[in-house]
Amino acid sequence: MSGVLNAVFCMVIVVLLPSHVAASESATGSIRGTVRDSKTDMPLKGVRISVRDGKQGAVSGADGVFIIHKLPPAVYTVTATMIGYRHCIISDVVVKPGRTYDVVMPMVGQSVMTDSIVVSSGYFNSSGGSAGTVEFGYEEIRRSPGSGGDVSRVLAGLPSVAKVNDAKNSLIVRGGSPVENTFYINNIPVPNINHFPTQGASGGPIGILNVDLLRSVKFSAGGFAPQFGNALSSVMELEFRQGSREQTHAQLDLNFAGYGAVVEGPLFTNRATWLFSARRSYLDLVIKAFNTGTSIAPRYGDYQGNISIDAGKGNSLETIFVIADNSSYSDSTTARENEQMIYGDQYSMQSTLGMNWKSVWGGGFSTTSLTYSSTQYDDEYFEQGSALQLVRNRSTERQFTLRSIHYFEIEKQVSLEFGGEWQYLFPDYQNMYPNVRNQAGVVVQGPSFVTSLREQMVGGFAQLSYPLSEFLTWNAGVRADYFSMSNHVAVQPRSTLEVHITPQSRLSFSIGMYAQRLPLIQLAAMQQDATVDWLRASHIVVGYTSLLDEDIQFRAEAYYKHYTDAPTDSAVPYRFLLDESLYGNEIVLPRVNLQYNGIARSYGFEVSVQKKLKNGLYGMASFAAWRSQYKDLLNVWRNRVYDNRFSLSVECGYKISETFELSARWIYAGGTPYTPFNTAESRRINSGVEDVTIINQARLPDYHSLNIRVDKRFNFESSSLVVFLSCWNVYNRNNVASVYWNSYKNEEGRQLQFGLLPIFGIEWEL
Repeated sequence: MSGVLNAVFCMVIVVLLPSHVAASESATGSIRGTVRDSKTDMPLKGVRISVRDGKQGAVSGADGVFIIHKLPPAVYTVTATMIGYRHCIISDVVVKPGRTYDVVMPMVGQSVMTDSIVVSSGYFNSSGGSAGTVEFGYEEIRRSPGSGGDVSRVLAGLPSVAKVNDAKNSLIVRGGSPVENTFYINNIPVPNINHFPTQGASGGPIGILNVDLLRSVKFSAGGFAPQFGNALSSVMELEFRQGSREQTHAQLDLNFAGYGAVVEGPLFTNRATWLFSARRSYLDLVIKAFNTGTSIAPRYGDYQGNISIDAGKGNSLETIFVIADNSSYSDSTTARENEQMIYGDQYSMQSTLGMNWKSVWGGGFSTTSLTYSSTQYDDEYFEQGSALQLVRNRSTERQFTLRSIHYFEIEKQVSLEFGGEWQYLFPDYQNMYPNVRNQAGVVVQGPSFVTSLREQMVGGFAQLSYPLSEFLTWNAGVRADYFSMSNHVAVQPRSTLEVHITPQSRLSFSIGMYAQRLPLIQLAAMQQDATVDWLRASHIVVGYTSLLDEDIQFRAEAYYKHYTDAPTDSAVPYRFLLDESLYGNEIVLPRVNLQYNGIARSYGFEVSVQKKLKNGLYGMASFAAWRSQYKDLLNVWRNRVYDNRFSLSVECGYKISETFELSARWIYAGGTPYTPFNTAESRRINSGVEDVTIINQARLPDYHSLNIRVDKRFNFESSSLVVFLSCWNVYNRNNVASVYWNSYKNEEGRQLQFGLLPIFGIEWEL
């Protein structure tokens, strides 16, 4: 404990050191960028680029590339202007000594004003779509307070994402569940972006991806385009950046996610680059030193990278890999120390390897990816006290995916996008669930299966964007997906109407249908059931977006989601099975003999005001109110387990100087529903027995927490050092994560979320 505290104290001293100790007067860096049409992705020639209020600049060449040399280390705003396009402004461009910052500037063609007048879209370079789609740049992700370098935790401040548990970063989007999300990196699908992945869902305790490899993150919370399938709630599009084209660079890291390094440089020629990251955790030291709610010390590591080749004539090839290994071991003694009702061993290995070919041609582009993904699980759990074996999971989930998208601009403002996707699924399972306690506390025989799946999914889509008038744009599309196991086709029409009220504000109306298959482990448990069907949801979304100033944007959105064909089980007629990952001890049990008649709904509204970095200030304030419910087999509407009902989030930051920054995030959210125990029966058998007459009618206390962060940058002649100190849950709020039956005390217990948790980090860029 004392060693860790001494390290934190030293970090505080370093952060508070005056900047002139490390700064170098002669240190300079560069900005290199590519300017492209936001629709066709064609490079734009002759675009004027300026930084430092126009004091320095450049003009893009025939390939859309520009470069500005000899910039003092600082945080810049880059502006691109060209007749016929809206101004494109990129903030948070951090120039470092001896380094070149790569930036991509998508310029939006003007559709409202005449070409002779240049209209600014400010710092929010939206090219249309749902108001629920937000985008973050690298620096916004890196410095986000309370995120610990985890992309999913960055999104926790959005009004569309519910707040459930500090210990997990599961995305709960507009009343959905972690099962309903999907992820892409440079057009390459990734099953899960978290360590210790929840099998059959998309959550986990901490992210895999190193934010230092990211260029941007785009998150769609509903009403997304037909190019995305097999998701009911959200799509996250991540973009890996390319490595340095000039010379080899290295970065050494020590932070919440672990310790590691990033190495990058040119590959043979400046037309090819490579980028590699490797990290290992030290969370076991943090757990021993601070109150994190557990003494179980998991170990994990991740390895990821990108090889990018510019093949000339608008062609490029990228190869991306993401690998992670995770292990956690606990015995009966450790479980007793933590008052946990289960213990055992957990191991998983995740790997994704994908290649993406992109070809830009006159009036459009094509992008095609081939991906192999595999997740191996090796888990064994026991019940504390009785030592009954609950789970023996030996499974490997694998898939190949071929995905191709084509965009063609038929004429100005009229475009067609189409494509297809093929997926081959070949998981193997040797799974046993020998002892399961039912709702009455009685131990019964659970399912066991040794099986393999060999199934295919095929999908295709098309979308036409057409201006109905100078102020109206209509996007109409359809997607169709076929799944060989069910022999069913899901046809999903989707449509969006955009009303351009002024050059700075617009209304959008979206309606669409969405389909998703069941998780693989569920399919394996019930592969003899020929009635398996798609999960389905319909979205209705109305949004309004307005640019209040060039750096301030207002958003408001109302939505309604209606679920049909959700799986149900007559053995638990009052449950909604898509939410099962939060029940009990979070062991997701596969079920057999399912029906597909489940109905659910969620509806609500969201408002937010976001300010991009300008004059040293940035931040976002948001509020959301919603309800999320399901109808059980008894025809009773009940709360889904993620139904916070409301959330309020305020995040802000201030750059005191070019090298010193303060930021904070405060979140207040309603308590989530839970089912109280039948106290008398639970005490009689010393095991939790739920009161099924009041399913999900009780609520945990409201959640609120404050996270703060301090960043300090030191610039040297040809390198820089970033030091940050963050503190989660500053006022040590006892937020409740869940309610469980404590068999040691034979009474109800409450598991708390993170207490006061200091986090520090160092990034040394060489």
